[in-house]
Amino acid sequence: MVNSDVRDPARRGAITAGSSLLPLLTLFVAACSGGGGDTANSNPADVGLLATARLGPSGGTLLVTSGAHAGVRLTVPPGVVGTATDFSVWIDTEQDALPSLFPVYRFEPADIDLGGRQVAVTIRAGAAFFGGNETGPTLLAVFARPPAATRFGLLPQSALNEIDRTVMAATDHLGRFVALDGDLHRLFTQEVTVLDPAVDTDTATLFGVAITSENGPERLRVGRGSLASFWSSPANANVLILHGLGGSPLDFLGSGDLVANLDPAVANIVLAMYPSARGVAANANALYDLIQQNRQPGFGCTIIAHSMGGLVARYMIEKSADDADRPGRADGDPPLSSFVTKLFLVGTPNAGSATAGEIFAGLLPVLPAADARFMQAGLDLAEGPGSFTAQLNSGYVDNTTVYHDIYGNLGNGSDGIVSVASARALPAPPESEREFFAAHGGLHLDAAPLGVAGWINLLLQMP
Repeated sequence: MVNSDVRDPARRGAITAGSSLLPLLTLFVAACSGGGGDTANSNPADVGLLATARLGPSGGTLLVTSGAHAGVRLTVPPGVVGTATDFSVWIDTEQDALPSLFPVYRFEPADIDLGGRQVAVTIRAGAAFFGGNETGPTLLAVFARPPAATRFGLLPQSALNEIDRTVMAATDHLGRFVALDGDLHRLFTQEVTVLDPAVDTDTATLFGVAITSENGPERLRVGRGSLASFWSSPANANVLILHGLGGSPLDFLGSGDLVANLDPAVANIVLAMYPSARGVAANANALYDLIQQNRQPGFGCTIIAHSMGGLVARYMIEKSADDADRPGRADGDPPLSSFVTKLFLVGTPNAGSATAGEIFAGLLPVLPAADARFMQAGLDLAEGPGSFTAQLNSGYVDNTTVYHDIYGNLGNGSDGIVSVASARALPAPPESEREFFAAHGGLHLDAAPLGVAGWINLLLQMP
């Protein structure tokens, strides 16, 4: 039995040079290119309905017996269903959260009322999860999305069978199920939202990676103040924090981090969350729509954005109002600069970062075309002429938001992920810029001891 609530305080999930996610994605590149065996959904013909079974009051098993999905099953104990019921399992070809590298299984009837009683689902994971010692031990859990839910949530405990390459978990509902780890959940399936500092957030620690998860065993207050106050307060009372690639609001909660050390005069510190692998524009537009739907008269804020989050913030301010691809776009939508007085770019790759994006970019050529949108971060973080950041910079139009640039330098012209040159590559001179002897993650993790928080607080107090 793999306990999904294993804690490792030293493990922080945002992507760094040493993240376990990077070798895992490298294995997927090899697998998709033919060097590592099939993934569980590698055969385009092997899609759709996989198996059916009629199960009644005595219970039983729905089992996929052959093919790439052999071993996928639903186990219904006696007494769970009162009458004979037709069950089925499908490989979900219409799911909207994950590339097909990570197969999603749909168990039907998804709307069946199990009366709170549990059944067991067993699903397969992509073969590259089992690629050898390069990634260390295989650590996977089952995430589920019931029909009425908008996001995947962690099932509390999962049992991994490395020989069969399956993961099993108990559940009291049917729907969609996928095997992931905490890093991949952050990248692909965490919700686009802002957390309410006045309400405890349900969290779990999955193999050392902190994630938000409904009904998680840990409840944390994330931020300061309240969301209700945030939506109706002026800019000098509000700070919105954006994480970077592979990040989460839960990365900002250390004693030396930004949240704990911002000026006490800031009444509301609210942290946003989004699936960062989707890229800059998609997440920026989703957050713009969220702000537009919830802001009240008098609303304003300062944004503090780390790493790729700075590009998300810039796009929201510079592009989202007029982006024809934004789902909530309406004529007359105001630019976000009308509400954001200051933007602090903390270790932001304004000219890209090959270090952060190269693995995602390497996956794009071997993915089905329909899957490319899930890995857009790889393209957005590319460097050089014609890149996303080059186009963002060349299309810049001056606005009323005041930009402040903060970056790290370990003595070699880089913070280990983002070069000083990239961090400084803003299309117009910022109001201020400041260099710190800091690694990429340390710019926020150690904001107090490094002086980053003090510098931001000084600038927050200025008109």
